[in-house]
Amino acid sequence: MNSELGKIFIFIHIYAIMKVGLLEDFKGNMTALWDAENLVIINGKEEEISLAYGRISNFMDLDILIGKNFLDGEINFLRQVYDIIIDGSNIAKKINIENFKAELTLGNVVISSARIFDDFVTFFFPFPIRNCSINYSIVYEVLDYDIMRELHRITKLGGKVRIIIKDKLHGGLSVDDIMKFIIKFDVEKISWKDGFWVIDLIKKRR
Repeated sequence: MNSELGKIFIFIHIYAIMKVGLLEDFKGNMTALWDAENLVIINGKEEEISLAYGRISNFMDLDILIGKNFLDGEINFLRQVYDIIIDGSNIAKKINIENFKAELTLGNVVISSARIFDDFVTFFFPFPIRNCSINYSIVYEVLDYDIMRELHRITKLGGKVRIIIKDKLHGGLSVDDIMKFIIKFDVEKISWKDGFWVIDLIKKRR
């Protein structure tokens, strides 16, 4: 066990009665949400859940979620559900970023909230929003197949979704990595601005 993981499990030992989730890549190393292949649940015994084809819908009630190199948007999004998120050996904190104007925002400073008629509806998954009711959504640094399916469900025909992710040079992802998560929507435009990839999507079919 490496020293970093050792520190984490010392922390967990102190809170032994808690249910802990560990995000792992295909090699068994700690990783971020977007790159996770398995979720290891530690709660007296160890259980492994595959996240290969969907992540969020497989998550269980956890007290602590552990990963490494989370994207900022992932931390903001997951903080809505988990009281403690550990990024590497550090406790992750919510960050403040620009508050984008959209009917639905994921991963920004308004943590996983939908602004409908000037009221905030806080949620995790599935989204408590009716089918084909949203014109425009912005997703900041949250990539997940289940989320993309939900976005497609709630987006109106002709509606748009903008995905914003840091580029690889700034600790984020490559366009190829991002495109692996683009399902159901058509890509309208790919651009780059100030260290971020901006992927504009449109819903052309139900």
